[in-house]
Amino acid sequence: MKSFRFITLLAVILLLTSFAVDAQSIEKAAPVEYLKLTPGAENDRIKAGIAEILKENVEIEDVLTEQTGNPTNILVLDDRIEFTVKNKIRTLYYYQLLDKPIETEQPKIKFYLRAANFKFYSHSLARKNTDGVFLLRAYLISIQTQIKKKQYDYQLTLFKPVASTYLASKIKTPISEEQRKYIVQANMLSQKMDYQSAIDIYNKAIDVDPTSYPAAYFNMALLCAQIKNYIGAIYYMNKYLMLEPDATDSRGAQDKIYEWELIIQK
Repeated sequence: MKSFRFITLLAVILLLTSFAVDAQSIEKAAPVEYLKLTPGAENDRIKAGIAEILKENVEIEDVLTEQTGNPTNILVLDDRIEFTVKNKIRTLYYYQLLDKPIETEQPKIKFYLRAANFKFYSHSLARKNTDGVFLLRAYLISIQTQIKKKQYDYQLTLFKPVASTYLASKIKTPISEEQRKYIVQANMLSQKMDYQSAIDIYNKAIDVDPTSYPAAYFNMALLCAQIKNYIGAIYYMNKYLMLEPDATDSRGAQDKIYEWELIIQK
């Protein structure tokens, strides 16, 4: 990993107040369609599969209210999943899956949507139910990948004029002392293999100036790969190449993108 390389956080400030999320999860307001599934046969299959699984002895815990129950009145839409637990309507918006882990826990908890504060359980020992919960996890990861890719593509479009201005400028902005502090801290966390915390600190450096140290995006790409966020890795490596198209390691950077694309396809 290159020394003193920092990154920008993918953070999208949503257009609708009902789509409020953690400020560190988004960069700029994206059109609503970037946070929705694209109509099509494959996504229709995924939505139908989610609805069917939720009807099959799956319990959902709302971590914030600590209420657990079987979902009813299930509605799977292009931008969200709605269901009722304990006579209260719960909503899982797909934008809540951006850059958040879908974690598997054992033995009782099958997986946990940390961003949305939902835990999904199967209390039956029947293989059908157990497999169904893991299939639900796979469906949500597929949705997460789609939404994240659309969002990253949108952010790259916004970054193009920033990169063009940087490349045209004869005088480059130097790294500030504030940025250096964040970079040193992030590098320390990276060495300790605390990759997510390193990413969080790198985000602070990027907030100071997104182009004063282009190589930062190279490091962010590698950090994303470490936590298996290959969509994010591709995004940040593309940003690096947009700012440094003639860098000596540009060939290797592009090759990493090819590798990560194959991983995503599998």
